[in-house]
Amino acid sequence: MSVDKKLLYQLVSRCVWHDGLRLYDNDVPGHMKDVNVLRAGCLRLQQHNGAAKELISDASDNELADVLNLIEPSVEKEHNLSGHFRWVAQHASRRTALRDLLAQGKYDEIRSLYYNHQNHNSNARYLLSCVSNGYIADLINRL
Repeated sequence: MSVDKKLLYQLVSRCVWHDGLRLYDNDVPGHMKDVNVLRAGCLRLQQHNGAAKELISDASDNELADVLNLIEPSVEKEHNLSGHFRWVAQHASRRTALRDLLAQGKYDEIRSLYYNHQNHNSNARYLLSCVSNGYIADLINRL
């Protein structure tokens, strides 16, 4: 039996962009974490929602991987990540700091800086959870 991939995408992607489940490891450019690690994270974040837990549990590894692979390419269109990132660079005057951190390879500090300046915005603060370190480097290089 196949699961509803549209609903699965909505539930799983929300765990990433809204709840902060990191999709990628800390490598550069980065690799997506194991599907079962991500499934466990989603189940933990959806523990309050029985129907969501059931759908995520019932999804095959391939179905879940298909949905997970849509998150990074969709973050710009669905959530305007580059706009929020530019806001941190320009409005919060952090462009130089971002470039310096990138030059030092301090991706966790870049993520923290972004989060701290977007913490007021529940729809933006975890958007970097959707992307790899390579994606972040591209964002900074385009500033």
